[in-house]
Amino acid sequence: MSRLVYVCAPYGATTHEERERNVARALGVAQVLAREGWCPVCLHPAIHAGVYGDDSDPAQREAGLRVAVRTVEEVVRGQGLVAVLLRDDGEMSPGTAMEWLAARRVAATWTGRQAWDPDRPLLLSGTWETWQRRGATDAR
Repeated sequence: MSRLVYVCAPYGATTHEERERNVARALGVAQVLAREGWCPVCLHPAIHAGVYGDDSDPAQREAGLRVAVRTVEEVVRGQGLVAVLLRDDGEMSPGTAMEWLAARRVAATWTGRQAWDPDRPLLLSGTWETWQRRGATDAR
């Protein structure tokens, strides 16, 4: 099995401060995973830097989400795993849900994979509080 793990986490928010918090939390999840020996793939800093366009523009956000979906598909296609950061209310954000559904579609094509449970994330799903118990720290 690959040691790659894709970090699915909320990004979009109504304020710049909320987006900054979302980036910091996604990076906190990635840091936990790295300490545990995984090779995390976390697109949040690149999204925040505008690599995929302006997230506040609906057309550019859509294009960025397509890149995120293709990335998680490639990680899972290579037998990598997925870690999900839920919103504080315990739900997936719309973007996170889109990535997770893409990961499930790809994983459903695996054969002979005992560890795959289509009803749960491939590694861990939890709120920020869950990830903090696992050792995540918010840098902001």
